[in-house]
Amino acid sequence: MDSIYKSKVDWWLGAIVLTLFGGGLLSVCAGIYSLFYGDSTIVPWSMLAAGLGTVSFILVLVYPIEYRLTQSEIIIKSGLIRWKYPYGMITGARPTKNPLSSPALSLDRIRIEYKGKMGFFMISPIDKETFLKDLANRAIHLSYKNGVVEIS
Repeated sequence: MDSIYKSKVDWWLGAIVLTLFGGGLLSVCAGIYSLFYGDSTIVPWSMLAAGLGTVSFILVLVYPIEYRLTQSEIIIKSGLIRWKYPYGMITGARPTKNPLSSPALSLDRIRIEYKGKMGFFMISPIDKETFLKDLANRAIHLSYKNGVVEIS
């Protein structure tokens, strides 16, 4: 059976995302209002386009962020984007605070190393320890010890 883990959300990062989303919605509303009750120039259309673009961008990339452990792979979902990593490619996992761009809404992250182009990816499940133990249980070549997953 698959296990699904939601992304942890840091308050400040959540505030940034909500502010951008709210600003986008406000821009959409102001653009619609200006079209019907204001001067029908290019400004309302620009506001509408900017607002819709911002809201769409956030929804496409950020909602939802989840990590699924299946029988054979990790599936990372960030909005409409998905990545799949077979367990056989994973070489280790450990906690990190690395701020590099990743499908994670928190800096309290896990760095998962794998045999591939980038060599690693980062995620931020709410319960890191449970995720790491679950990963080690599903990938037969990995073991969990002291908060780190390594090749057995």
